[in-house]
Parts: sequence; structure tokens; C-alpha cells
Amino acid sequence: MIAPVLAGLLVSRLGAPTLYGLVQGVVEMLLGNASGAVTIVLAGLQGLGTDLSLAVFRYRASLPAALLAGALGTVLANAAWLVIYGPLGVQTVLVGGLTSAVSGALLGGLPAWLLAQALQRAGVTARLGRQRYEEL
Repeated sequence: MIAPVLAGLLVSRLGAPTLYGLVQGVVEMLLGNASGAVTIVLAGLQGLGTDLSLAVFRYRASLPAALLAGALGTVLANAAWLVIYGPLGVQTVLVGGLTSAVSGALLGGLPAWLLAQALQRAGVTARLGRQRYEEL
């Protein structure tokens, strides 16, 4: 989840994380991912969740936006697994959904936010038109 969130934070345009997710899924499939074409759907949903989350914050690069993007992207991709592989018990869905949201936020959104800040401090994002990121 780091890559789609980072792409969304750096580009800050509608559809950028979704497009990144789809391209990532195609590359993963072509490199021999065992899930095949399902990989495109899952990576695209991760990007779509990131896109929806960043749209709520009007594509402003902030820590809450990054955390929500990581959480929602992960939850959407995991929801696709339920559709593909069949329903599970209610308790499994609830615990799994909560676990995926927390892990997506902490292991996807937070590192992406920290990387975006590091790139900004290094001056890399100045070339992309990004002036300043919100500080922690």
C-alpha cells in the first residue's frame, strides 16, 4: 500500500493513484504473479481506495489523508477477496476488515507519508510543483 499512497501524495491529481494501481497490477501479472489477472483488479482497487480517500481531503498531502488512503485501499482490496473467494463468517469479516484497515493505515499510509516528507525535504518534490507538505 505504500506505493499507491505515495503516488497519490506526490501527484495530487484525480485518478493518479488508480492509474498507478492498474499499471502496477499489469506489471505484477506480466512478471508472473500466481493470481494472474486478479492482480490487476486488486491493485486497481488499492489505487481506487487511495483516490477516494485523498479526494475527501481535496488531494492535500496531510497525515490523516495518507492514513485514510492506506486504510481504505487495503479494505477495498480485501473486500474483493470476499467476492472472488466467497463469503466468510461475520466475525471473520469484521475482524479481518478492522485488521486490514489498521495495518493499511500504519504499514501503508504512514510510511508513504514519511517518504513524501523526506522527498520534500530533499527538494525532489519542488520539481513536481509541490511547495510544502503539512508537517507532522
